[in-house]
Amino acid sequence: MNDRPTLPEELLLLALDPVRGKPLRSGKFLEYGMAGAVPAELELQGRITEERGRV
Repeated sequence: MNDRPTLPEELLLLALDPVRGKPLRSGKFLEYGMAGAVPAELELQGRITEERGRV
């Protein structure tokens, strides 16, 4: 078992203001980042694969 935070968790922590606990930028930036971080994490874990540009 790996105790490291996942890419989406790291992205969320980096995107939040540590004092207010709210995103530093508009929600769309965070949404798009999460949309890329989730499949990237799944690929790092070996749960999905990419072949010729397709998942």
